[in-house]
Amino acid sequence: MVLTVDNSIPITARLGEDTSITITGTDFSSPATVEIVGVDTIDALNINVVSNTQITCIIPGTLSAGDYDIKITIGINIVTLTNGVIVIVAFPVPPFLADTFNAIMARIMQRLPDNYDTREGSTTWDIIAGVALEIANEYVNINSILDLGFVVTTNGAYLDYHAAEVGITRLNAVKSKGIINLTGTNGILIPVGTKFGNEVQIGVDPIEFETDSDVTISGGVATPAITAVVAGTDSNVIASTIIRQITIISGIVTVNNDAATTGGADAEIDDELKARVLRRVRQTSHGGNIGDYILWAQQASEDVGKVGIDPLGSGAGTVDVYILQRDNTIAPAGLILTVQNYIKPATGDIERAPIGADVTVASATLDTVNVNVDISALPGFTIADVILDVVAAIEKFLEDLPIGDDVLFYEVASTIQNVIGVNTMNTFTVDGGAVDVVIAATDKAMPGTITVVEV
Repeated sequence: MVLTVDNSIPITARLGEDTSITITGTDFSSPATVEIVGVDTIDALNINVVSNTQITCIIPGTLSAGDYDIKITIGINIVTLTNGVIVIVAFPVPPFLADTFNAIMARIMQRLPDNYDTREGSTTWDIIAGVALEIANEYVNINSILDLGFVVTTNGAYLDYHAAEVGITRLNAVKSKGIINLTGTNGILIPVGTKFGNEVQIGVDPIEFETDSDVTISGGVATPAITAVVAGTDSNVIASTIIRQITIISGIVTVNNDAATTGGADAEIDDELKARVLRRVRQTSHGGNIGDYILWAQQASEDVGKVGIDPLGSGAGTVDVYILQRDNTIAPAGLILTVQNYIKPATGDIERAPIGADVTVASATLDTVNVNVDISALPGFTIADVILDVVAAIEKFLEDLPIGDDVLFYEVASTIQNVIGVNTMNTFTVDGGAVDVVIAATDKAMPGTITVVEV
């Protein structure tokens, strides 16, 4: 595994304000130093190596305005993210927009004849005050338009317009998909749009799914494809939880999903989109390097999540591209074909890969990694809560690993030890041993059985 740095979010920091950022890459470990290098050079504050793929830190507000590289040093290894952060100055308010209500009132009053009663509370004052207040409010509104005109300060729909100018669209929320297993009376029609839901607590609305096409029960069973009604990561539900009929159909006996529904993802937030737009503008193509192939794969479809590149993986002149959906699940055949045709179609369409490159797109394979650890809790912490936090930390660490990255034993240990409330750690194994787990370039490590018990 090689030390790399890929991204920082948010990419902008305001002059005079401390800004918390998250840096992503590979092979991060403690201790690490993070320098912000540009017009000024300064060390980042509160550096925290969250995992081998994520560092959080604070950009001091003392930096001058300008573009800065992020330089990470771990041992003897140094990597730099060019234009990793941009320190911006709040727009100076144009003089004509800086007038206050009182200043506007004073100017208007000066223009009135001397015989007008301009004391506060007079008829003249009351009439003019209403107009002056509206003018002052409009100055504030006009000033806010300046922020909307630039990528680094805009937001919402206006950021979408800026993104469209460079060929980028915000990643929409995606609905998860799966298969529902039904048993019942032969010949019963299950129409398209029939709804089913998962089992939830009383008072909680179920996550609903609907069938994608008409299906008829035959041989006592039917297995229609289903899609979540509402998009988002919450629509990814585990196996054996969709057991309720929302649309009641007589003749259906049992309802169940033998496998989890997958593919659901939340919409891209402003900071994530802003970072993509600014990097597109600032980092031009380099003729087919690893970064280009990752960019092309993610441009091909908003359903693409992690991307792994294996240069020369199948021999000289080859580039193997491995993809997953945004929820770290296997990429379906249709998504693989979409990415293949975007980067290097078999015939006809414009190809983005360099001439002569033999590009193959496939789904990464998921390798489950099991972790077992006994822990004790610090005084004042409830062991049950700490155990839940440790399990969540291990799962997130494994889920965040890039395609092809090994699972390093010491990094899993560091992840556990960094959980607030953990005192001691004993009988710790990863896949049954105290060793690193080697992951092939074609594969992606994922949580398997995570067992955390009190020592």
